[in-house]
Amino acid sequence: MTEAKRARGLGRVLRRVLAFLLSLLVMTAFYLVAVMMENEETRRSERFLVEAAAAQLLKIEPVESADGRLLARAFGAALPLPEGLGSGRVESGAYHGYITRTVSLEGTAARVTGVRPASAAPGIMPPEAVFMATDRALMGVPLLRAREEGQDVYALMTGEAAFLIRPHAPPDAGGFIPTEP
Repeated sequence: MTEAKRARGLGRVLRRVLAFLLSLLVMTAFYLVAVMMENEETRRSERFLVEAAAAQLLKIEPVESADGRLLARAFGAALPLPEGLGSGRVESGAYHGYITRTVSLEGTAARVTGVRPASAAPGIMPPEAVFMATDRALMGVPLLRAREEGQDVYALMTGEAAFLIRPHAPPDAGGFIPTEP
């Protein structure tokens, strides 16, 4: 009788193990069917991102000043002011049919040219320049460097604007003051 009980006990264990394996097989089959039936478009999360509508720039009268805050306010975005700012100009422009805002700043450390929106950056960048990454940053944004006519030039791309920086002296000689509108 002990043999019969052992056989029945072993049969029960075997049936439970088989039932467990069968349930795992059924769950795996359902999971595979669900993954194969899933549409790639339903997995994309980009369509759920919310973006603020960018306000279209309006034409403005040119503003000339040596006051950094006034220039930043007229430009409408944070900008790097070169040390020893002597003069600056903000004016409206156009790029591929839409209105842009450009800024030109002349300081003792560098000449800075900027454009808003950043998508109009090709309008201020040297056409033959090849920009490479650097280990420097300005306003928390990495600087890109290129050689133009034997001199280093730097590009700075923020979310709102693009800037081209032409230092007057070696890059370690000058500085910038981040200014916000």
